[in-house]
Amino acid sequence: LKNSGTVVGQRASEEVIALSELLEKTGEKNIATVTNATRAFSMDVAHAASGFLTGIVDSINKVSKD
Repeated sequence: LKNSGTVVGQRASEEVIALSELLEKTGEKNIATVTNATRAFSMDVAHAASGFLTGIVDSINKVSKD
């Protein structure tokens, strides 16, 4: 469980870097690309957070059963 937060943080960091690089390349010339990249980034972060929270729930449930 301790590593879950580290993995989520690392993934979020990678996504922010990728989004920043894409924004630098596209600038204001292609707003649709920027919008899609932002949406994809948000979905990735939400997915990572969901997995992290699921891990917490599973851990709590396991402790409760023991």
